[in-house]
Amino acid sequence: MNWTRRRLLLAGGITGAAMALPRLAIAQTDPRSLIVYFSRTGNTEAVVDHIAERIGCDAIEIETRDAYPEDYDTLVNLVRQQAADGYLPPLARPINLSGYDRVFVGSPIWGNRLSRPVHSFLASHDLSGKIVAPFVTYEVSSGGGQAPDQLQQLCPNSDLRDLLTILGENAENAAIGVDLWLDEQVAG
Repeated sequence: MNWTRRRLLLAGGITGAAMALPRLAIAQTDPRSLIVYFSRTGNTEAVVDHIAERIGCDAIEIETRDAYPEDYDTLVNLVRQQAADGYLPPLARPINLSGYDRVFVGSPIWGNRLSRPVHSFLASHDLSGKIVAPFVTYEVSSGGGQAPDQLQQLCPNSDLRDLLTILGENAENAAIGVDLWLDEQVAG
């Protein structure tokens, strides 16, 4: 099979050991880019760390005013209720996007959707005119779920790029897939 970049990205489970591809030529530092993300288990943060290391940009974690519960079942029930009610958790602080042309947005997939904190961030921050490069981590078979449609709705006046999806258990070893996706994000 001929593996195009898109097929590699959609495969979602590529690891650094899976393929020997050349290292991509990405700028050492990119002060015009910012990574904004939410990570509960560390999977999304592992992708953030790789992106930040590769392009030398700032990263800011989205924090909610009230912490989410640690217990998984309690979290799932709360997230379902918040999604059903359209509730957006208040953020601990606004994030200043001035000075940034490109915003990488990272989220876990919760209940087949962007996490509520990321949804809240996107709904409360204007990304008009900015390049928005989204990525998600997921478990089981949800992939990107409804995230592409949500991103279209929440970033209507942005240059919205292709969504990168990464299976959570592969997040720490997904360098090749992330690098291929990054190459496309910084080229345009």
